Amino acid sequence: MNPSFHPGKTIYLNDVPYQVQGHTDDAQLLIRNVESGSVIVKSTNDVLSMYLAGTLKITGTRVTRCAHSRRRADAIRVDTMSSCARQHTDRKIAYSLALRSRLEARISTTKLREEIAKIAASRNEPSSPHVSTIYRWWKEFREADTAGLLSKIGIRGGARKSRLLEEVEAIIQDTVSDALERAHTWSAEDILDQIRHEIEVRNKARVLKDRLIPPCLRTIQRRLAELPQFDVAVAKYGVREAERRYADLGVARKVSRILQLVEIDHTPLDILLVDAEGRVIGRPILTLVLDRFSRCVLGFHLSLDGHGTHSVFAALRHALLPKSYLREGRYAELQLEWNCGGWFERVVMDNGREFHAQATVDALLNLGIVGEFAGSKQPNDKPHVERLLKTINYSFVHRLPGTTLAKQHLRIGFESEDEAVLTIEDIDLALHVWILKKYHRRPNKGLKGKAPYQVWEISAQAFPPQLKCNVVDVDIEFSQRTDSALQHYGIDLNGFRYTSSDLMALRMLLPRNTRVEVKWPRRDVGRIFVWDPVEQRFITAFNTDLEFDRLSLEQAKSVRSKRNKDQYADQVIRAHASAELRDIVSQASECKKLKTRRKGARLSGTNSHSVRPTSATRNTGNSETEIFEVPSSKRYDEFDTFEMEVEGSKA
Repeated sequence: MNPSFHPGKTIYLNDVPYQVQGHTDDAQLLIRNVESGSVIVKSTNDVLSMYLAGTLKITGTRVTRCAHSRRRADAIRVDTMSSCARQHTDRKIAYSLALRSRLEARISTTKLREEIAKIAASRNEPSSPHVSTIYRWWKEFREADTAGLLSKIGIRGGARKSRLLEEVEAIIQDTVSDALERAHTWSAEDILDQIRHEIEVRNKARVLKDRLIPPCLRTIQRRLAELPQFDVAVAKYGVREAERRYADLGVARKVSRILQLVEIDHTPLDILLVDAEGRVIGRPILTLVLDRFSRCVLGFHLSLDGHGTHSVFAALRHALLPKSYLREGRYAELQLEWNCGGWFERVVMDNGREFHAQATVDALLNLGIVGEFAGSKQPNDKPHVERLLKTINYSFVHRLPGTTLAKQHLRIGFESEDEAVLTIEDIDLALHVWILKKYHRRPNKGLKGKAPYQVWEISAQAFPPQLKCNVVDVDIEFSQRTDSALQHYGIDLNGFRYTSSDLMALRMLLPRNTRVEVKWPRRDVGRIFVWDPVEQRFITAFNTDLEFDRLSLEQAKSVRSKRNKDQYADQVIRAHASAELRDIVSQASECKKLKTRRKGARLSGTNSHSVRPTSATRNTGNSETEIFEVPSSKRYDEFDTFEMEVEGSKA
């Protein structure tokens, strides 16, 4: 049997103390539970296996001094000893080991004193320790081996111990605890005043020699500095926030390839934008989609009309589809490359209403994408997009003219409104350049020093990005869903009437009073998509008022509202919807109130999607007409030409 497990030895099995009772005839170990008294039998191999596995320990768990406790001694550690304590330890060990054989042989005091003198001379010590000191060291050595010889100079006396009376110490602890429970903020001066008041009250019942002495301010400051930071967080922010701040985060959702998981979030950019006339129209909202594995930006959307589902759909659409527009217009001159895109498996979002909207959830599932939600008030569930949004503001936006910086008190010596010169077209172009030429090419510490674009290229060779749906399917899914009655003239939706030859043919195949599923894009009231349950596909129906084509729902409602207010009984000629909208935007832009100018900017429909050169083909029922989307400011002049093309195709 291993001599370490001799009778009377205390061992710890799963941190439960056991005492070795003896051995059986077949050399098995009898151990007794110190707490319950039960005796179990373990073989030698089992005991050694448990020892190697760590479930059986020779000594108990080492208990160290808590940071806020002032009554327990520090554990003695050789690596934290002072030089004086280290020298004293070496001296005790040298004498104990050199005299070990003499002490075990129990030589006389005279001979022992002579041996001590020889050792002192060899060590060049001016004086040698007393014989009784040697015996004391020898006793400590026999009880705990060399651990018993560790010097206790560092913990003797009053080091790190309170000199105050226990009653004063109790008053300090009670006052500090009360301060943490009553308020979210506190100061050492206020706590000291309360302590002094309490001591004065108690001293009234004491004689002069027994009166309590209040502590000094520095003592209270040290007590506050020694408080556990979790307790301080609970007092300042509450239990829930403290648990969030000091939670064991572990490792976030693990990924092994690109497009396995992406993150999406919004943030307002710290900059004021202007319109084409140089008038301030407000701060844009940036919606960003980020690939977690490579940290590459897959797509983004800039908008002046909030961060609703339309912004989410636009950003996701930009992330899924190729960025071929970079070869056209102003982007072509910069020779930008953005190959990051394609269908991703999962997307993690926060708990905003636009992400929890049924339209968002359904659209993702129909496109084969799983939507996941971060925990409530848990930004660490999508840390990379959170950090990048902050980096965009601090490293990019704050260096542009018209920046508002992060806080108002930082804007010293300048007015953001006076310096604002950038339009949404400018900030969209500049953001493209910053992402593609700087962020994607910059080494990332989280990627082991590699640039995001390098990681993307390497992973894309093994897992090439895929395009799984047609563009029109993406546009259909990224639309609002509703049910509507199919009438003999078509469908009524949002105050507009929609019809097409395919829709009328579908009506003949459906039972009477059938309601159909409709998908309608908020950014274009000129068309809707109706689900054909017979052919199992979506068909397109067009707005009977062609003048509202390619206007957003908000723009169309604004035009109709203006018409209702300005309607005359004898009115014969009415302005085109696009022209009326232009007047509304112009009037709002010239208003002195920023709130009104912001509304005008929203009605203009200017966002990062509208300023990028894109082309599409719209089926008008009998033929197809190619259309090119241009900025909203240019649509009004060309709208009549477009209407003539559509009418000509129908003819």
